[in-house]
Amino acid sequence: MVTNLPEAAKAQWKRVVAARTPEEKLEELRKFYSMIPKHKGTKNLVKQVRRQMARLREEVDERRRRKAGVYRSRWSEEKHGVARVAILSEDQFLGENIFRKLSGRDVEDSLRWSYEPIYGVFSYDSIQFQLTLLPPYNISDSLDHRIYTYIKSSVDYILVSGYNVDDVNKFLSQLSEDGLYIGCGYGEIYIEKTPTGGVRIVNNPGLRYDEVINLLRSYRIYNAIVKFDGEVSLSDIEDYILGIRTVKPGSAILCEGECIIYRICRGRICGELGPLDNISAGKEVLDGLGLIRVYTRPHGGDILDKPVILKKNSRVIDLAREIHSRLYKNFRYAVIERGGKRIRASKNFRLEDGDIVTIYA
Repeated sequence: MVTNLPEAAKAQWKRVVAARTPEEKLEELRKFYSMIPKHKGTKNLVKQVRRQMARLREEVDERRRRKAGVYRSRWSEEKHGVARVAILSEDQFLGENIFRKLSGRDVEDSLRWSYEPIYGVFSYDSIQFQLTLLPPYNISDSLDHRIYTYIKSSVDYILVSGYNVDDVNKFLSQLSEDGLYIGCGYGEIYIEKTPTGGVRIVNNPGLRYDEVINLLRSYRIYNAIVKFDGEVSLSDIEDYILGIRTVKPGSAILCEGECIIYRICRGRICGELGPLDNISAGKEVLDGLGLIRVYTRPHGGDILDKPVILKKNSRVIDLAREIHSRLYKNFRYAVIERGGKRIRASKNFRLEDGDIVTIYA
């Protein structure tokens, strides 16, 4: 349902986005909140704005308390590895169990109730992923909003955990109400503002062009490239503009006895993948992120242990560019080992997961 915000509220939202400091943003958000009509269509927006204001109040207080000292929050930890994978749970000890199982690391008592991310590493086939144990969800509005913004900006893949199917499906439903859509099957939206050129729409999923244009203009967006991937509605576009819609790939982990990993489709558990271990988790993360492993073999040598990570549908020339500029510039042909066969390939040959490639330049 489209929120049907008044024009004054839409204009105020632009001032919220433009605010530079937490103090300014909090003040502008308060004004925006007062302008939101309270009805069913704005329920999720009201909830998100309340959470954001609670988090901003905490941030302002933190800045005042720490003005004289130096403090580095673990929320701003630098990314490492192929991807950042986050464990999201309502139960601290369940999250710790999964964290320990994948990373082999126990959580120190001093970190357990810090309500900040805890970092580790889990490996699969010589590939390293940065593993993040997030604080428990549903502790407070301000913490939930901080988790949401962290996932939106810093997390590549989510492992949602619970004890049984009903618990996890209920949790996933709540997360979608909070604007966090996990798993495959959701349409995605990308809006890139440009200085000129009007609004250009790519891959329109069947929406009326004039309705999309009018919605964007109501939020003072007159020049932009708008891309759609999958099915989306006008309500989805508005939620994206308001910052209350985030889509992330993810899996579910159920630990009713043995921990089992499941696929998530449109916010519900839809298929068992087997017992949780580094192999099952690693495969699912790569697949969810649209990545493949390609191994290389030097001329007359052995296969190198560490694969090159590429996007699905990458070509041989993309692999050459990734390895070294000399191979890319002087590429002649490649030999692909796939399924027991050797294939002589040109630069535009499409690679698959597990291919072994020798490049001749």
